[in-house]
Amino acid sequence: MLLYKSQNQFIVTSFISMIVSTVLFFVIIFLLFFVGDDGTVANSKIVNSMNYIQMTAKNGFTPNYFSVKSGLPTSLKIITNGTFDCSSIVNIPKLNISKNLPFTGETEISIPSQIAGTRIEGYCSMGMYKFTVDVV
Repeated sequence: MLLYKSQNQFIVTSFISMIVSTVLFFVIIFLLFFVGDDGTVANSKIVNSMNYIQMTAKNGFTPNYFSVKSGLPTSLKIITNGTFDCSSIVNIPKLNISKNLPFTGETEISIPSQIAGTRIEGYCSMGMYKFTVDVV
């Protein structure tokens, strides 16, 4: 049992404990959900010498930024679930790709290997929503 000289000291100690606990909680949540087993960000992964990225298309693209390793081909998986807006059509001008996505389902787009420093941008049919793939 701790002895406190005053009620203010107790309040300050409790407040600091609460802040430390909250910060630790969010750090653990971040590590569990956003960092993969190999230390990469969860939305970009390398398996068998291929970059894999995945996003959801509905009222935009989520996530909308990826970083992939240069010199490896990339598989972009787009998941739709009741998507009936302009993000149901994906345009990647740099690669001359335009895909109509299903209302609900998964679509894979193959991106050939790129050199470091390349930026690939994709858009919805109206150009309102954008996603970016940076090659590093």
